Amino acid sequence: GSALYEKGRALAKDVAELLKVPAWSGGGKGMMGAVTQGGKEGGQPVGAIRISREASDVPGKAPPGNNPLHATTVFCQFMASRKMGLTDAGMRVKETDRTAFVALPGGIGTLDETVEILVLQQLNKLGTNYEVPVILMNYQGYWDGFMKWLESSEKFGALKRAEISALKICNTNEEAVKFLAEFYKIKQ
Repeated sequence: GSALYEKGRALAKDVAELLKVPAWSGGGKGMMGAVTQGGKEGGQPVGAIRISREASDVPGKAPPGNNPLHATTVFCQFMASRKMGLTDAGMRVKETDRTAFVALPGGIGTLDETVEILVLQQLNKLGTNYEVPVILMNYQGYWDGFMKWLESSEKFGALKRAEISALKICNTNEEAVKFLAEFYKIKQ
């Protein structure tokens, strides 16, 4: 895989080993595949919430079979359904639950999913009993433009940084793993 794929795979493995929880992804190729591979290498099950288009689905027909690497696969017709599923998968019901929303470099779907989590957090509608970290993996400055937009939003009064306080920007896997270990008070 590409250098970004390998970084994503390694991060998913490290996070699976650290938090000891299942990983959830969009279940497709590319960076979603990196999460699947890394989570499995980290010894944890991986669930997939796929969009029918990604599953090479023909409209109105059932998608192809499950990926054997996934513990479970759910197919959705619309992005909104997948976002709801991924959001639910990240909830902390009990204080001992260890979850995180980690956004790797991706396309418009990744941006949409990331903004959805931040909006729900901003409006205090995420639905979790305890704070859940939101990490943007800023490999090679990938999220720099998005961060500039957030700064502009704050400058123009559309956002208060405190409203998205769980957001953490990490440039390396080591930084993300260290942050999660400190957040959850896990000795490494």
